[in-house]
This record gives sequence, structure tokens and C-alpha cells, in this order.
Amino acid sequence: MAYSVRGRFQNQERYSTRRENQLLELTKTKAMDVLEIEKQLQAALDAAAAANKKSQVIGIIKDVLTTAIPTKIDDVIADTLYAGYTDNLRDQTLRAGSINMDKIKFLKKVAENADTQLEETQKKMLEGMKFEKQISSTVVPLAQDAFGSIMKGEAYQNFLKTYGEGGEFANASLLDRTKAQFNVFKSELKNYVLEPEDYKTQLANYLFQSTPEGKASNFLQTFFSPMSKQNTPGEN
Repeated sequence: MAYSVRGRFQNQERYSTRRENQLLELTKTKAMDVLEIEKQLQAALDAAAAANKKSQVIGIIKDVLTTAIPTKIDDVIADTLYAGYTDNLRDQTLRAGSINMDKIKFLKKVAENADTQLEETQKKMLEGMKFEKQISSTVVPLAQDAFGSIMKGEAYQNFLKTYGEGGEFANASLLDRTKAQFNVFKSELKNYVLEPEDYKTQLANYLFQSTPEGKASNFLQTFFSPMSKQNTPGEN
């Protein structure tokens, strides 16, 4: 068979054209993947921003309601419900905000890396919506404040004194003593949650009575009280 220079160059040109077409198709696929990744990233971040904004709006509504309802226990309930709602909204946003790998044809590794970065960014954007974070910033401080106040309060201290000295608990079982302690604590907690400012004022007055100044004040009040009654006009 005779060697054909013309045929050789025709084959080379054909192979070269096919390789160029393959490179062009690959470049086009990569470009489409990049656009798809960018589109999904933008949609996920927009959803996270919308969820954050929605939680803020619900928070404003919650604040209005708790202001309109004066009791503190309703504030605690509203804060807890709000924390649960926003945490659920956060979970839904995170689950829906990942990149759909089925739509990525070539840049799978790039898409996986972008998805990891997306999740971290979303978590930072939605950090304030976590249930435990909201509870720790609203309900827990109230509970800690209440527990500390109750355990220093007059009712609880009287119970501990009676508990230690025996009295009605002299022959009581450990279960009965525990139940009595719980009932005192529950009653005081209710008073605290309903009227925290009044409770704190009463606690401050009770604690003041045990100080030297408080004891002196009580002595003076006791000393001068009969004298003031004797000097009261109109009394026989």
C-alpha cells in the first residue's frame, strides 16, 4: 500500500478537531457546573438569611405579647416556645440548604468542598437560633436567679432549720422529707416567677435582718414601738 502524505495530515486534522471538541465540551461542562454551584450556594445563603429574618420578626411578636401579658411565668413559656420554634426553623434551613450533587456533572469534588463551607457558613448565620443558646440566654438566668434566691429565702431557711432540728420530721422517712422540701421549693418558685421584683425585695429585707445593722434596726423598732403607741393622739 502506497504511503499517502495527504491522508496522514487529514487523519491528524481529524484527530486534532475531535480533541479540541472534547476540550471545548469539558470546558463547557465545567463552566455549567460552576454556575450551578454558585446558583445553589446563593439560594442556600438567601434561605438562611430569610430564616434569620423570620426568627427576628417572630421574636418581635413574642416581645409584644410578653409585654402585653404581665405575668413572668408567661414570659418564660413564651421564651421557651420561641426557642423551640426558631431551632426547628434552623434545622429545616440547614437540611434544605445543601448542594444537590445530582446536578453536578464533573466538578463533584469542588461541589463537596463548597457544600462543607456552605454548612459552616449557614451555622454561623443561624447560630443565634439554636435552642440551647436561646434557653441559656433567657430562661436559664431566670432559673438560676430564682434558685439562688429561693435557697437563701426565709421559707426555705425555715424548712432547713426544722429539717435539721427534727420536729415534725423527727420520725419522717427520707421520701417524706424530700417531698416536703420539694413542695416548699415549688411554692417559692411559683411566687418568684409570678412576682420576681417583690420576691427579691422580701429576700433583701430578710437578709438585712441577719446583719448587725438589721439587728440594730429591729431593736430600735421594738424599743420605740410601745412609746409611739403611748403618744398616739386619740388613744386612751
